[in-house]
Amino acid sequence: MENQLIVLPNELAEMAKNVSEQKRDEVQNVLNKVFAGVSKMREQLDSIIVVDENDKVNMKLSNTIRLGVREVRLDSEKTFDAKRAKVQQQMISFKTEDALWLKSKQVMQILTKEIEENARWKEETAKRFEAEKAELKVQERILIIAKLNPDIPRYDFEFVSDDVFNVIVTGLETAKIDKEESERKAEEERIAVLKAEAEAKAAMEAENKRLKDLAVAKEKQIQAERAKAESERLAFELKAKKEKDARDAQLKSEKEANEKLQYQIRAKAEAEAKEKKDAELKLSDEIKAKQEAEDKAAKAPVKDKLNKWVDGFFLESPIGMNENQSVIEILEKFESFKKWAKTKIETV
Repeated sequence: MENQLIVLPNELAEMAKNVSEQKRDEVQNVLNKVFAGVSKMREQLDSIIVVDENDKVNMKLSNTIRLGVREVRLDSEKTFDAKRAKVQQQMISFKTEDALWLKSKQVMQILTKEIEENARWKEETAKRFEAEKAELKVQERILIIAKLNPDIPRYDFEFVSDDVFNVIVTGLETAKIDKEESERKAEEERIAVLKAEAEAKAAMEAENKRLKDLAVAKEKQIQAERAKAESERLAFELKAKKEKDARDAQLKSEKEANEKLQYQIRAKAEAEAKEKKDAELKLSDEIKAKQEAEDKAAKAPVKDKLNKWVDGFFLESPIGMNENQSVIEILEKFESFKKWAKTKIETV
């Protein structure tokens, strides 16, 4: 191993051509001496395998080799520096030789420092393992926190103790559970409101249909009364015509009575038609008022909205049927429904 020659890099070989053979051999001998001094240590370092962060024997051995290589490097640097100092004191023609020694020194440094760094890397295995373990622990914490609240930055929990970290996780889990429970209750309340609105809407539609049916029935009744009155008038006129010759004196009186009757019939029909029209207008106004109340209530809080909506329910008896038993019972049921609706609203 001591007689083995180190092959000069191309750059040094080209530079060596400009100096004497004696100088080339001198440089070669110095490099060979350095190479011989560190080759065995390099082989020893290559054979070292640090099993884990607890392998203190091999880490210590790597440290010993690094320090040995460092000592060879420092001694060699002194040799190279001494040669350069001697050359630099000579004539300017030795400048090339100086550069050769400088480059040779750099080659030596590259050789020895590479071995030093390799030894340092193995020497500091425990430090690397400790750093990796610390980072692994932080990554595990990041995964835990991300499931609970991904917005919390790493620096808030990276360096805290395990006890403090457990407190943070417990707090986040509690906050998450509270949030989910709050969202669940809000959804249940929303569904309940929608259900109540749907039920109320169905009740209002049923009531509107009932009122419409009542209006249609009233119209048919008025038409029937008009037809009956017309039939009676025709019968009366026919009878009056047959008795005309015998009742000339009485005809005028009967005619006046008949005209009076016709007037009363028309007046009654007009009054009933007006009453029907007024009822329809009133119903239309009630529907419009209900719609306006609903629009206004839509902007109010849920309970106020529902209370105003129920207060807007209105039902009146058909014309001339205030004492009808069925009408009375229907109105009572309607009022009971409004009371029930009020009770229901309080549970919202």
